[in-house]
Amino acid sequence: PNPINPIAIQLAMNKFKGISRYVKRKKYTTQYQLLKNTR
Repeated sequence: PNPINPIAIQLAMNKFKGISRYVKRKKYTTQYQLLKNTR
């Protein structure tokens, strides 16, 4: 059997992308919140 499972890799990539996107959005929203508060 193939030791590297392409489906597993795909799932891992999707998970990582989702996490990075979530972190980016969280960072952006917190910055926006700070901007609003300073005004």
